[in-house]
Amino acid sequence: MRVLLAILFLITASILRSAEVESQKAGDVIHFTADGKAVCDYQMQPGAVPEGVSKVFQHGAHLHPV
Repeated sequence: MRVLLAILFLITASILRSAEVESQKAGDVIHFTADGKAVCDYQMQPGAVPEGVSKVFQHGAHLHPV
């Protein structure tokens, strides 16, 4: 798992190295873009979970999609 995360980090870093990275806060979420394209979102506070999903999955402090 650590090797996969390291590879993902290296690929992302090489792509973003020459990109203009921006962030914008919208409520409890920070949206990150690189050269105008969405990269990921950082959810700062717990958010709602879809109906039928256990409340155990209701949490914040995570990147989406990762």
